[in-house]
Amino acid sequence: MAHDLQITDRTRSETTQPSTITALPEMVVIDTIPGGYKTTFIINHMNKAYENHLADRLMGRTDEDGLPPRFLYVTPLLDEVERVKEKCPDLRFRDPVPVHGRKFFDLERLVEAGESIATTHELFRMLTPAVVKKLQDRAYHLVIDEVLTCVDYFKYDEDDVQMLFNQKMVSIEESTNRLRWNHDLWPDYDGKHQQVKNLCDCGNLVAWTMDEAGFVPGKKGSLLLWAFPTTFLAAFQTVHVLTYLFAGSPMRAYLQSQGVEFSLQTVVNQGKGLAPWSRAAEGEAKARIRKHLKVYEGPLNAIGRRPRGTRANPMSKNWFLKGGETITKRARSAATNRFRQLVRDRFCTSREIAWTTFKPFRSKLAGKGYKHHTQWIPLNAKASNEYRHKTAVAYLANRFALPEIKNFFESFDIDICENVYALSEMLQWLWRSAIRDDKDPKDVHVFIPSERMRELLKLWLSCDDAETFVRKASEFTLR
Repeated sequence: MAHDLQITDRTRSETTQPSTITALPEMVVIDTIPGGYKTTFIINHMNKAYENHLADRLMGRTDEDGLPPRFLYVTPLLDEVERVKEKCPDLRFRDPVPVHGRKFFDLERLVEAGESIATTHELFRMLTPAVVKKLQDRAYHLVIDEVLTCVDYFKYDEDDVQMLFNQKMVSIEESTNRLRWNHDLWPDYDGKHQQVKNLCDCGNLVAWTMDEAGFVPGKKGSLLLWAFPTTFLAAFQTVHVLTYLFAGSPMRAYLQSQGVEFSLQTVVNQGKGLAPWSRAAEGEAKARIRKHLKVYEGPLNAIGRRPRGTRANPMSKNWFLKGGETITKRARSAATNRFRQLVRDRFCTSREIAWTTFKPFRSKLAGKGYKHHTQWIPLNAKASNEYRHKTAVAYLANRFALPEIKNFFESFDIDICENVYALSEMLQWLWRSAIRDDKDPKDVHVFIPSERMRELLKLWLSCDDAETFVRKASEFTLR
């Protein structure tokens, strides 16, 4: 059983494995409500670092190479890459371009040249020990905009996995459960399993099982997981993570499982400074959101109501899988009717409609009036301004962490806090809509048929600080 969730301004796990990091840089998690000036703060911070460098040069106080500070800025989408380049002209941020069809080659070249770099999460996940060593040698600072996916399934054919073990191509490092390539027996391998070899050398693959007998290749419950090597963080001078509700993120759980210490801060004074997360005040922002976020309460929500006395999770992925066409037809009808009402009553036009659900059910849930591809926003959409004109949205999902990932963290006695995770994921999605615009606020009509997700949103709206919400959400259950 996992411990109760406890997040403080200074957090470290006591479940550190033997081979986890011993020398970490200063790591600051900036946990602030969307629209709370996180990006403004970090842009000011980077520009200030450059100004301090110039002042030091004038005073004869410079680093060994006398060059400006170097930053690696990592963000989900290319849109933010351009923003950082524009707002930090003196740092001359570069973004990798394809070389022989691969951006990674150019990333390595830019690091070699000591350039400040703005790139995507996807490219950052491809870091190798060789590139990390160059980042360390050149004293880079790391900024991560939005949490990383630190643990994920690694999909690989079961027969191939068994063959890798049978041929002694790989072994499991006992202290960390990391998969390691057998370079003694297969030193010059360059074949079908080259990807596995590379990932083993990077420390990306974890052999994991809940079975007390241990990992058995090909056996149900024995999984290969992709995991970000936290040792890579030690290459940087400082690490800043920009996020919201970090308590519910798998990244927080992963860092704690690996014994990584971090300071939890929040932005104050409209991006001019930081304060301990426990002092985060959201009352003013929440008042505006409560005024303009119109959450539907009516009979069309019946599809997402949990039957009393059951443990069903309506609108969840498994619920859709088990319910078949009967369930998807009812959910589609509810969304169709809600959008029809909003258009009829002139609360929105068809152009202002947006919706989402789990990707496998998109075609089955797309109804009349909201089938067009411009009305679809992916469930995991983050850090995009593309949909800020949307004023009528439907969230046809009930979110939970992947069971195996949740079990992985619970094996370290770490609670992922699924309620905080679910709400933070939904807020990221809702913030793609017009609710993000605080300068020209518009009403946004929200249809959330899932009783659990709707109640979590209402709970969040009722709390004037994140710490109170995290505590209440950790205790929340449907009556």
